[in-house]
Amino acid sequence: MTEKEVHTLMEVQYLFGRLDELHKAFLSITNLQSSRKIDQRLDKYYNKLKSTSEMAYHLYQVQRQTSMLLQKKSKQKVKDLLQCTLAHIDSNELKIEVKKQIDSYI
Repeated sequence: MTEKEVHTLMEVQYLFGRLDELHKAFLSITNLQSSRKIDQRLDKYYNKLKSTSEMAYHLYQVQRQTSMLLQKKSKQKVKDLLQCTLAHIDSNELKIEVKKQIDSYI
């Protein structure tokens, strides 16, 4: 492996990390101005990743889509499990908490 290939791989790893951090931060932002700044940074890092390695860019897109799909499926499984157990709960307080949790998965 040449020094240039190692440098490219290190840069791709760095960009993956930055994109992951920005996607996590984007979820917690409620301010529109901050949201725009993060969106601009995401765009900047996506463009940089695409110019560094087209294949890494597409692999990252596939990874993000797969991760989101798995999270959605996991949430649905937990929601279904909670709905099944709801009928077997005797405590009204616990039923209310479980219903709140079920509603949060919408």
